[in-house]
Amino acid sequence: MAPLYDLASIYPYLGHGSIGASTTLAMTIGGRRNLLQLRRKHLERFASRMGLPAEDVLHRFATLTRRMPDAFERAVAEQQTIDGSYASTVGATLIDDYRKRLLMTYDEAMHWLTESAS
Repeated sequence: MAPLYDLASIYPYLGHGSIGASTTLAMTIGGRRNLLQLRRKHLERFASRMGLPAEDVLHRFATLTRRMPDAFERAVAEQQTIDGSYASTVGATLIDDYRKRLLMTYDEAMHWLTESAS
């Protein structure tokens, strides 16, 4: 499931139409390379091509997506424990912006994951 690496690394930078980074994935997921065009049907197509049960792939994707906000917060907390504070004002702004975008894109993914397959 290597294409999901791209997803984990870029997904939080995207927010409802505003793009702060390229949305082109290194590998396709169900025939899509543009992350903003990825939908449930593409994950289902990916599962079929890999010979995997679609519900397993959808469940794994949803699980990873749900875990990203908490994983991000734990990573920030661990770093703060190590150095006692944000490294700089720029660092704090970047972290806060990342957090906001992560939550927006999480909401968007949960929406299209639950829509009926078309």
